[in-house]
Amino acid sequence: MMKRRLTDEQLSALSGFVGERLGLSFPKDRWQDLERGVLAASAEFGFKDPSDCADRLLSSTLTPKQAEILAGSLTIGETYFFRDTKVFEALEKKILPELIRLRRDSGRKELRIWSAGCATGEEPYSIAMLLYSILPDIEDWRLEIMATDVNAGFLTGAVKGTYSEWSFRGTPDAYRERYFRKTGAKQFAIASRIRKMVEFFYLNLAVDPFPSFMNKLHDMDIVLCRNVFIYFTDELRKKVASGFHRTLAEGGWLIVSPSETSVEVFKLYSTVNLPGAIFYGKGPLSDVTSDPSSGQYEAGNGPSDGTALYPDAEESDIFAGYETAYAYTDGPVFETTASRVDAPPSPTKAATYEEALACFNDGRSAEAAVILGRRIREAPEDSEALMLLARIYANEGKLSEAGALSCRATAADKTNPSCHFLHATILQEQGRVEDAIGSLKKVIYLDRDFVLGHLALGNLLTACGRRGESSRCFRNAFALLKRHGREDEVPGSEGMKAGSLLDIVQAALAGEKQG
Repeated sequence: MMKRRLTDEQLSALSGFVGERLGLSFPKDRWQDLERGVLAASAEFGFKDPSDCADRLLSSTLTPKQAEILAGSLTIGETYFFRDTKVFEALEKKILPELIRLRRDSGRKELRIWSAGCATGEEPYSIAMLLYSILPDIEDWRLEIMATDVNAGFLTGAVKGTYSEWSFRGTPDAYRERYFRKTGAKQFAIASRIRKMVEFFYLNLAVDPFPSFMNKLHDMDIVLCRNVFIYFTDELRKKVASGFHRTLAEGGWLIVSPSETSVEVFKLYSTVNLPGAIFYGKGPLSDVTSDPSSGQYEAGNGPSDGTALYPDAEESDIFAGYETAYAYTDGPVFETTASRVDAPPSPTKAATYEEALACFNDGRSAEAAVILGRRIREAPEDSEALMLLARIYANEGKLSEAGALSCRATAADKTNPSCHFLHATILQEQGRVEDAIGSLKKVIYLDRDFVLGHLALGNLLTACGRRGESSRCFRNAFALLKRHGREDEVPGSEGMKAGSLLDIVQAALAGEKQG
């Protein structure tokens, strides 16, 4: 057993501290793990004595960089390719084939997958390899695999894509032979075609926003968050599970580890038992939930997402805001899948953008949309209201409707780079890459210091194979971010800190060198 370096009083205070600040759960029976993490963090903080480090943490405000270091030290990044074979068998044989069939039938060949808590990248790369092996026409598909983690060091290694023998202990030989090349005695580099399928970036599930159109975390077909919930407090488990539910598209799937299943935490979902694995579904479930020949797939009794948003209100009142917004765009009226709220705003109250923004930031997108609809009726050229409503629709995957609203916003405020940036992001999501590039160039023309414009343009140019141009964009973003302190919020980034964006840019530049 490890010799104690911290007192019970310090550990008790630290347990409450990390629970409140990071959402991580360390009850008394896990104090040894807590102490081990603080010992590791104290060295990075520059303390020789971990007791002094603990006292300093408890007596001061935790900066985002300190939170990143502490969270990384308190969580384990241990993983390997194709970890938990039953989960990947279910994905390969049931979940992905059904999603692919539905997309082919609809004529929309695209899939969106998020690996939350991706550590050093083995999980999202495993998904990419699996898709490459089962999609014969993969070049015709638009595949987005987002991978996030709270440990920037892990992400740097993931972008590099080089692994030791230890990462292959669950990997079928055929995958290693096909998708890796040996670079050293016991080192293997992942194929560039697989590495390019995954986009890595920093995200703290405890505090950072999702769903969010700005960071592409919306309308997901699959969210994998395995061996992450075990670190969270009960309150944070429920918050993150609710956020994932809003992030998933209808018919989407959440995958957690077997030890993390919970009726209470995942009560918004339908529970689906597959051989050796439990999946959580949102809304109407596809044919994957049943197998008439064997009867071995059983759907649970979790609630669907089709309950009324306002049980005591008339539907015509509830969605009046949506109807008003679309009176100007000739788009269809549809029901939002956003979070339930207690009551619709009063139709006699003056609608303000600030009120809508407060609702949106609080996770009440449906209520925000109603307010915005009334606001747009009162002020048809309010670009802020148009942009926020466009973001709400985009978060739900309603891209044509979002695009119509962002067009109106750019027309109403032609010199506002934020309007053009939102429109460019929507164009990119629609697959209109060249149009998106044109809009991003307009963003930078209007404001050469618009960091996200340089970063987004770099990402798009990289995807198009235009590496010389993309490297220049990333270097511009890097230079602009260096003007800020790491804890400064970057305008237009939904609260992201300069330090986190710097890590993303550095990872992108490292990826350029690897490519």
